[in-house]
Amino acid sequence: MDVCLSSEQQPGRLGEGPSSPDGWLEAEEKTVQKDGTSGPTGGAQVTATDLPDVLGNLQHNLLKNTLAHTAHLPEVKELVWGEGLEQNFPKSTFYYDYVLASDVVYHHYCLDKLLSTMAHLCQPGTVLLWANKFRFSTDYEFLDKFKQVFDTTSLAEFPESSVKIFKGTLKWD
Repeated sequence: MDVCLSSEQQPGRLGEGPSSPDGWLEAEEKTVQKDGTSGPTGGAQVTATDLPDVLGNLQHNLLKNTLAHTAHLPEVKELVWGEGLEQNFPKSTFYYDYVLASDVVYHHYCLDKLLSTMAHLCQPGTVLLWANKFRFSTDYEFLDKFKQVFDTTSLAEFPESSVKIFKGTLKWD
């Protein structure tokens, strides 16, 4: 799940609890709880993204988890990492205060595309919160590349589950 947030919305609520097991969730507001769940967000407009073949499942999960708790139903959009980013998510109209990335499922040969997608969704002032289970050496290689692109702070580490949570802001030269 990933969330991107902006503050131009009307009062309301985004549902609490998990929204998607594997997808990107982009919400436009300013409220994210420390435990990573989405709480009251003031009527956030949410765009959830994933690969084309799982959009139906994502749509079902989002409706089930948010229908009774949100002022705006989530929009579901296709997102293939590193492809069509400016066409589908133009920086001129897609600004997010927060990008939340957790349970990001990927093939290890896609890590450069994942990083370029994360960077594309962020602009000055955007905070990226990323949670990842570190299983392979490529996870640590990705973290090194992530730190080259984002000013990075470690927020939490859970050794029993090999999960780490980071905060990043895009570096601007």
